[in-house]
Amino acid sequence: FLLTGFPWATLGYSLQPNTLLLQSADLFGVYGLSFLLVLTNITLAETVRCRFGRSGQLPRLGIRVTCLLVLLTCGNGWWRLQQPLDHRERTMSTVLAQGNIDQGVKWNPAYQTKTIDIYRRLSLEGAKQGPTDLLVWPESATPFYFQDGGPLAALVRDTAQDCNSYLLFGSPAYEVVNRKVRYLNSAFLLSPRGQVLGRSDKVHLVPFGEYVPLGAFLPFVDKLVVGIGDFSPGEVSTLPADGAKLGVLVCFEGIFPELARSYVRQGSDLLINITNDAWFGRSSAPYQHLEMTCFRAVENRVWVARAANTGISAFISPSGKIVAATPIFEERFLRGQVGIGAEPTLYNRWGDVGPIICLILSGFWLIRTRRHFPAT
Repeated sequence: FLLTGFPWATLGYSLQPNTLLLQSADLFGVYGLSFLLVLTNITLAETVRCRFGRSGQLPRLGIRVTCLLVLLTCGNGWWRLQQPLDHRERTMSTVLAQGNIDQGVKWNPAYQTKTIDIYRRLSLEGAKQGPTDLLVWPESATPFYFQDGGPLAALVRDTAQDCNSYLLFGSPAYEVVNRKVRYLNSAFLLSPRGQVLGRSDKVHLVPFGEYVPLGAFLPFVDKLVVGIGDFSPGEVSTLPADGAKLGVLVCFEGIFPELARSYVRQGSDLLINITNDAWFGRSSAPYQHLEMTCFRAVENRVWVARAANTGISAFISPSGKIVAATPIFEERFLRGQVGIGAEPTLYNRWGDVGPIICLILSGFWLIRTRRHFPAT
């Protein structure tokens, strides 16, 4: 949580491939599954130590409680999977465009036209396969200020019109407040007629990447790390699309459960994650990023559409299943149907109350036990 937080690779995420256990994320989120993992391993370790180390008493109560919680988690998962979790009365035909724009040329002004041409071509190819309700381009897909207009902005508008669909895309933005300019990492939504319906700004910025934490006290940092942006955080706000509300998670916002929860609580019927994972290269990080985003779908029982510059672009169902996905570092489009609407869950209603209670109890227990061990 230091410097706004970076909960990458929380223990519970390791259970993402286990569909049965994953379903309980709608109760206590990823932290609940992390708790179960820690409890199971501690119980096992203590049992082995007492059994083979011949020291201490066998933790019989701990074994019973752990087994009960594991059985309840598995039972809840089995019960949930028997229900039509992924079915929605209404769906939207969606096309995700993965431009695979090299990071080395992404912000080169000479490459701007080619970038838009790539996304425009992918969108038109995807729309040719049938009526398309929604097109999604990744984070910063337009490497210029779309709001300023111009020939390139006109091409973007033409794409929405030519495909006769809503178009959501990432673009840098700015606004002037009290004669001061605020720069934003944003997503714009266009109507099928090319009209701007709204803008959603990134709320949780990347420390030392999009801003300098405690910048007033660390004026030298931006001289040490090249490319730090001077961005400002936005506010949680949904975008209207044909009677539905879209919640946009920009880049690594997909790893913050409380942020996705906030969008759904504001009425989002579909979560959209636009990102640029080119920074990660061919490593495990793009795969980890996708798997963490799967938890946001289960926690809120909502569909997630994910468009990534270099991959992995994917459709994620409310049961956490990756319905379709692209390979990394390939120019592709991905077409699919996403359900509209989120189902109520315990986690969406109460959030991280469970982990907070555990934190308070842990602090109390730490103070209580320290009193029994005088300083030496």
